[in-house]
Amino acid sequence: MKAVKGYTKHDYTMICKEEGGEVFSFASIDEAAGYFSMFGHEVPTNVALDGILNDTNCDWIVFDDGSVIFKYYGSGYDGNIINEMIEKGCRI
Repeated sequence: MKAVKGYTKHDYTMICKEEGGEVFSFASIDEAAGYFSMFGHEVPTNVALDGILNDTNCDWIVFDDGSVIFKYYGSGYDGNIINEMIEKGCRI
């Protein structure tokens, strides 16, 4: 989903952390789509991009500068991929 006007990456990050979640940051939607694809059992890039842009549960948020954050609350996603994102330094 697109970031709500007036909310910054910092705002979303702080809200997520206050709710007990973790936040992962990606420089571009293409980078984020690579991970989204892994969560979806290697879905094609166009499906991953669409999934991020049209996310309805607000886990994936796209900002005007093209960067993306992923809010993770401890379940619903493959832990191995989460660990890979941590190892690659995506967690903020």
